[in-house]
Amino acid sequence: ILAAVVARGVEYACDALALHDVMNGAPVSGAASFMTSGDAAVIATTVAASCAVSPFLEELFFRHFLLCTIESKTQSRVIAIVGSSAVFAGAHFSAHDAPSLFACGAVFAAAATSSRTFGVSVVAHGVYNASVLIESSLIYRHSG
Repeated sequence: ILAAVVARGVEYACDALALHDVMNGAPVSGAASFMTSGDAAVIATTVAASCAVSPFLEELFFRHFLLCTIESKTQSRVIAIVGSSAVFAGAHFSAHDAPSLFACGAVFAAAATSSRTFGVSVVAHGVYNASVLIESSLIYRHSG
């Protein structure tokens, strides 16, 4: 949970440095419209996909496979964290969000390496995604 909180703080710092203000016209997550649909099945599917399935699959690849592979090949935890975080940011196909995605990837990677299990980063990623869903749903609900 601490890693998720740190990741959100880093995201806000990156957005502030880029003069990006979520409350003043920034794009809101597409998942927000699903969350406010009122359809329980759609909401449950969105939450499951965003907070459980996606974090598990992404952490399995980026932290368990890629991070460990880079670290074993380079013998450098720092290079592994930077490399896997760069790929993580790039894989999300958002130039605007790349700095905050890179920073979040680094936080998740640090959590995984410090605990020696990617399970910690899965939980951090899931909590982070949940906070993004809640925030964007609130903004979506109040902007419409």
